[in-house]
Amino acid sequence: MFENRSGKNVLVFGGTGSIGKAVCAMMAAEGANLAFTCRSNRAGAEALAGELARDGQTILWDALANEDRTAVAAFTARVAQELGGIDAVIYAAGPDIDLTFISRADPEAWCRAIDMDVNGCFHIIQAVIPALRQSQGSFTAVLTAAIERPPALDGLSSAPKAAIQAIVKTIAQEEGRFGLRANCVAPGFVDGGLGRKLLDTLGEKGTAAILAQTDLKRLGRPEEIADAVGFLSSARASFITGETIFVSGGLRA
Repeated sequence: MFENRSGKNVLVFGGTGSIGKAVCAMMAAEGANLAFTCRSNRAGAEALAGELARDGQTILWDALANEDRTAVAAFTARVAQELGGIDAVIYAAGPDIDLTFISRADPEAWCRAIDMDVNGCFHIIQAVIPALRQSQGSFTAVLTAAIERPPALDGLSSAPKAAIQAIVKTIAQEEGRFGLRANCVAPGFVDGGLGRKLLDTLGEKGTAAILAQTDLKRLGRPEEIADAVGFLSSARASFITGETIFVSGGLRA
């Protein structure tokens, strides 16, 4: 753990995914008051909220679509009011995309991925900036190492995440004067979520090829990504902004 977050207020968009859940668990274990969202997994959200509330801090959650800017703004305002401010926001969301070649991608699936991921993150950033200015807080987006090393079949994920990286870097430049920091974490192949889906699609031979290109010769764990998010959200990263930390096990192109 990097610091005692007791009394800190953290908002996680995408809290029921494999990485989002690990981020929520880490923040709650360090004493933060926590709010998180899911898209439709209400049962998973209720179970997660029950687990996180064991230490007595405030836990809030809601099911919403990030591309619905009205819903995003309303939940952000509720969190800021009920928790008394927001100190850190983490974007750990992303659509369940089709794994396919760009040449074969359904244009509607492409537009849906852009709307859910890029536009969704844009709406979140616009909604949370006022609260983060007030707290001189941090925004951290969980992306993918594929923003620099895109594998085949992953274009509907890597391209939107690259756009989000550009938005976050711009926010770091524009909002630094208010003390607001904005950074990214770029995971490699993680045993969970979309990473596991891609590996299952590639099969044993494809997975072996990926591990051969990874210096540590293993898959990452959601908790290892959460550790990087926790660091960037902490006071120990107070002079870090506009950066992307690759947590990829040394993944090579």
